[in-house]
Amino acid sequence: MELLAIKSREGLVKRIGGCHRYLRWGLIVFILSCGSAQANTVRLLVSGEQNYYRETQQHFSSTLLALSPDTRIAVTVLGDSAEQNALLAPWPEDIIVTIGTPATELAYQNRSGKKTINLFITSDVWQRLEGETPDQKNVASVVLDQAPDRIMLLARILAPNARKAVTVTGPISSANIAALEQSAANLNFTLAAKTLSEHDNPVAAMSPLIKNSDVFVALPDSAVFNRATAKWALYLGFRSKIPVIGFSKAYTDAGALASIYASPSDIGRHGAELTADALLETKAFSAGLHHPRYYTLHSNPSVAKALNISLPNESALYKMYEDALVKRP
Repeated sequence: MELLAIKSREGLVKRIGGCHRYLRWGLIVFILSCGSAQANTVRLLVSGEQNYYRETQQHFSSTLLALSPDTRIAVTVLGDSAEQNALLAPWPEDIIVTIGTPATELAYQNRSGKKTINLFITSDVWQRLEGETPDQKNVASVVLDQAPDRIMLLARILAPNARKAVTVTGPISSANIAALEQSAANLNFTLAAKTLSEHDNPVAAMSPLIKNSDVFVALPDSAVFNRATAKWALYLGFRSKIPVIGFSKAYTDAGALASIYASPSDIGRHGAELTADALLETKAFSAGLHHPRYYTLHSNPSVAKALNISLPNESALYKMYEDALVKRP
């Protein structure tokens, strides 16, 4: 097996290991066996050189090759020009996999009809693209957002005596209210949820809600909504000595008690498993939105100390969470 990594410019031809490839733009990586005519093939479109995209790519590739060793992966890193990126299509591979929003948008625009798996996008991006190009029966997307019931479960573990949980929802997360209410009931929470519009004052809406609660559960929504509510949720929660459970490492670092989120390695691993299932036809292809199969937990001991909350160490927290996932209704 050979690994080819070539930084190309227009007109450059490279010959490596007896294989010719003419490269026009970007960074293209071929992981292939030149002697295998029947190898499964995957085109991996990466949105850029950022570390989080690269980490997702690395875990995707290593996991996929462990599950399907004969697979050939051709990786294209998009450039800065949308016009040049558009000329990269069509792609001859069996399956298209994207990492990040720009690559996902390019795949949607191409509409190849092939099975496509999109990784490292948010739910609001998925919702927008589905609205623009409906009936994508061969498209599956692993979003960054953890399912709301997983965030609620973390709240129960870290606030075992809490009775009233509260949250605010926006244009995306408001669709999950019914599921969240069911999850709260299963975990012996009474849930109070308020949907905010773009015209609402978040402080006025959230202040009485948080003051009369035991724990605040932050739900991922659009980027604009997240920015508007996060700082006030953390400020009001700390002022009222109410723990906040978040959905990102940044949320915890900014003052939440703890968060559950999908890391690049979590997304890459899940995406590789879906791709292997599609290539090997071990399971029926499942189109639509997929919340991450795997998760990362991150807690803030300083906040726990300030709130006088007993916080388990990292390994103990993972064990508690894994056990709770198995036992949940």
